[in-house]
Amino acid sequence: MFGQEAGATVLLREFGWFRLGLTGRGGVHQLAGGVERGREDGPQNTHWWSRKLSGTAFGGLVGIEWEWLKSPKTFPLAGFILLGYRWLAFKRVSFNFSDANGIKLSGGYKNPDGRHRVFDFSGPEARFGLQVMIPFALPTFKVPARLY
Repeated sequence: MFGQEAGATVLLREFGWFRLGLTGRGGVHQLAGGVERGREDGPQNTHWWSRKLSGTAFGGLVGIEWEWLKSPKTFPLAGFILLGYRWLAFKRVSFNFSDANGIKLSGGYKNPDGRHRVFDFSGPEARFGLQVMIPFALPTFKVPARLY
């Protein structure tokens, strides 16, 4: 699963070296890399099959973000921790089926009762990120006032 999200963070409170914010993000996601594989043993042979899954869905995230901005000189790190809830459900999933006998099929992925199968990735989510600050200085060059 992968996707692009656009979002915004509203600053709720800023303290000396960190801040708290309310974050909202949303975007289109793709179901990628989903594969079902199976083996069926019959009286005369073993039958192997695979089903590659794909789908597109809109998803969103709402959460509280804690971000620290200034770190002590002995520990040069900055970063964030985000705790929230994500809504993301692939309601229309399609498949490409192939088996060991060369049969190939494609179509919508449905439950035995005929309804579309839903892949739901909604639930609590935690994200974190770190930034290592490496101090360096560029050399300064003396520029002559006039060239001869």
